[in-house]
Amino acid sequence: MRTILALSAVVFLAGCTARSPQQIQLTSWDTQPVAVASQNETLALQVIDMRANEVLGSRGGVYEETAQVTLPESMLTEWQTTLEQAFIKNGWQPAQSGDLEVNVQLLQLSFSSQAGESYKRVLTNTDWTALVEVEYIGANGSMIREYRATRSFTDFPRPSVEDNQARAEEIFKSLTDNIIKNGEWERIL
Repeated sequence: MRTILALSAVVFLAGCTARSPQQIQLTSWDTQPVAVASQNETLALQVIDMRANEVLGSRGGVYEETAQVTLPESMLTEWQTTLEQAFIKNGWQPAQSGDLEVNVQLLQLSFSSQAGESYKRVLTNTDWTALVEVEYIGANGSMIREYRATRSFTDFPRPSVEDNQARAEEIFKSLTDNIIKNGEWERIL
């Protein structure tokens, strides 16, 4: 009887683990230099999370709360470090206050899942969206730009932790490229 109870508990816990919320990590990535490089000017960079909810979306299924996908709080620090490295690679020197101040506000980072059927296999379609507002401040004024990154994916049957991590990184890479490659800030320096 004890063996049956122990096996039942193991099966139950394994089922709960499989349905537990996903928390995906970001790793740093390499960025390519851009044409508009700095001449050793200083840069002050700040990244702020303005999202109302830390949940990116749900993997779907019966247990909505345990199917949620989130990023850790350290995600913004990791992204800020990656952005800073990209600016450094383009000739900028980080400082507390700089020739150029870049304030990045993450307004939206989410995905939606939709189950569909194709070729008699159940597929899950996910649409990822991210939106940032970036304020560039220089000696001759300031400007605000919004950048959006969107991607659509299809999985069989549902995206794994690794899939979601790769997709979040792809979204952040796209945002990073948009912020770095802007170059319009030359008018306000």
